[in-house]
Formats: sequence, structure tokens, C-alpha cells
Amino acid sequence: AQGQLKVGEIYEDCFYNPCLCVEIDDDDIYGISLIDGSYPHSCSIIHCAVQKMTVQEAIERRTSLIK
Repeated sequence: AQGQLKVGEIYEDCFYNPCLCVEIDDDDIYGISLIDGSYPHSCSIIHCAVQKMTVQEAIERRTSLIK
């Protein structure tokens, strides 16, 4: 996943939050939650199995979580 994710892209963290990636440091990824704006959300790229998300997927996730 690390080769696929870049700063500025959206990913799903291990708590199923869509996050905007702001830093990648080796195996660690840091982001801002697109649900509530909290920061930092950090995960291990390998051990947490973070997933890249599209903008549409992030919108759908946010909509489903704030109902």
C-alpha cells in the first residue's frame, strides 16, 4: 500500500475513518480525519492495512457515519 499512497490522497485508517494523508514516514502514515477534522490519525501502512479511497468513497463513508 505504501507505494500506492501519497501525501494529498485519501485513505481509510484502521478505525474506518476517511483521512487526508499529510505525511508518510517509512511504514507510518499520518492524516486528518475527513469526518471530524481531528489530527493526527496515524497508522502503520503494513500492520493496519490502510486502504486508498476515492473522493466518492470518502463522501459515502462520511454520510453513513454522521447519520
